Amino acid sequence: MSNRNVTYHAEETFQCQPGIRRGRTFLLSSRHAAGHFEGMMKAVLLVDHGSRKPEANDMLTCMANLVQSMAGSEVIVRPAHMELAEPSIAAGFASCVEAGATEVIVFPYMLSPGRHSTSDIPRMVGEASASYPGVRFSVTPAFGVHEKLGELILSRAGLSVDASFDEAVANRCWDPACSENLCGDACRAKSSASTSHQESTSAPNEHQNQHQNQQLDTDQQRRTAIRNNKKGKSPQGRRR
Repeated sequence: MSNRNVTYHAEETFQCQPGIRRGRTFLLSSRHAAGHFEGMMKAVLLVDHGSRKPEANDMLTCMANLVQSMAGSEVIVRPAHMELAEPSIAAGFASCVEAGATEVIVFPYMLSPGRHSTSDIPRMVGEASASYPGVRFSVTPAFGVHEKLGELILSRAGLSVDASFDEAVANRCWDPACSENLCGDACRAKSSASTSHQESTSAPNEHQNQHQNQQLDTDQQRRTAIRNNKKGKSPQGRRR
């Protein structure tokens, strides 16, 4: 495979390099050196099971390419395999950190909330993160039940969508009995409730930060006024 540049919509260019080929899985190598980005940098690590079939492993690299083009250059996207192929989860996590990530969000590229996505992958990610104590990480639920997957199924079947749902409507339990138990962590109702809770808890923190900033500004103005009075200046800075 020859070197080729893949230009994303965000005008960030990556190279698929044969020099870092492992088996037949190709890693995306950013031209940015590690530490190039300043401040907080998030990375998305796509993790599938891994296969003895090279094409199955290479597909995840293509998916990482697609997600990278959608996310833009301010996000790092890397592929990894749980077993049977490289890069491993440990190698993928290290690649994210080397590219400048301060937070790694791991997405199990799996349909259902089985043992791998709910137990094995979180455990392996925790082990991989041990070498990087300053890097935050989290593991999302698997794909689960989502209207976009429903649209894809109908498209592949050559059928049109008769009824589409916006996110507010789709965020419900799709079990006919509405048990909210069948899908585990992938249940839309549970994930929606969790997101709403996170937003509600973050809102007071944002208000508190805003109040603290206003208080700091007030304190600064008070100190400035005191200094001006000591110097014999009016609040407008003119000497009396």
